[in-house]
Amino acid sequence: MSSKILLFWTSLRPFAFGGSILPLSLGAFLALGQGSFSWERYFISLLGVLSLHAAGNLANDYFDYQKGLDSNKNRRCENPLLTGRLTPSYYHLMMFLLYTLALILGLFLAIRTGWSVFFLGTIGAFSSYFYTAPPVSFKYRGLGAVMVFFLFGPLLSLGGYMAQGETWHVWPFILGIFPGLLMTGVLLSNELMDYEGDREKKILTSAIIMGQETCKKLLLLLFIFPFILLLFLIMGGLLHPMGFLVISSIPFLRGFFCQIAKEEGLSSSLDFSAARLHLLFNSLLIISLFLPLGLN
Repeated sequence: MSSKILLFWTSLRPFAFGGSILPLSLGAFLALGQGSFSWERYFISLLGVLSLHAAGNLANDYFDYQKGLDSNKNRRCENPLLTGRLTPSYYHLMMFLLYTLALILGLFLAIRTGWSVFFLGTIGAFSSYFYTAPPVSFKYRGLGAVMVFFLFGPLLSLGGYMAQGETWHVWPFILGIFPGLLMTGVLLSNELMDYEGDREKKILTSAIIMGQETCKKLLLLLFIFPFILLLFLIMGGLLHPMGFLVISSIPFLRGFFCQIAKEEGLSSSLDFSAARLHLLFNSLLIISLFLPLGLN
């Protein structure tokens, strides 16, 4: 029983949860600076978002499996459906429970803070399921990168902000551009690593549509532009100078570029390096929002 629970836990891909935690926290802690932060609402919204993220990961694996497009080669963790260690009916049950949990938490937040945050959560739930589920299947139509940018960027940052009782504001949407661009870079890094396999299976990913070289150039821009935008916002007085803390992640950016430029082919850890830069950049950005509050 314990081994099955562990297998289920790994199938949720918890190593990817930072993609949800960071943009949500960015919006929530922005509200902290405006004096309307609640730890209760923060953890409820965080649990709801992680439920959606986990359910979406299960749906992704399930529909890849259904279409015969998945394999355990080059995966960070195996798809238990391919090995028969977990059944499709088990996946159905777990997806239902996770989406139900997210619904309950969303309703609770909506009653406490307003229905706008529930609307955002509904968009997130729809997108996480239909990322691979028919008839929409964003991933198989080359729209994965666009969806990831908005879901793991502006939408989550705005949701974290509004879950604190705040109304719509453009600032959390703008700050959400940072995690959105970097998370899109993580996705494209993964698609580049799977490029040949996806092309053989005729999977229409964003990388396949663009081609390898164009995708590499876009990947460089996705990781350079957040630093340029950061400097622009600081120099324009829109972000506190503490934001310069983020610049300390530049050495990791250089290492990432070296991996892309390798003549003998892409590094097998390209997606890991992209995820590490995403984690470091956005963590430092959140800290830069915190520190000025303690100095005032």
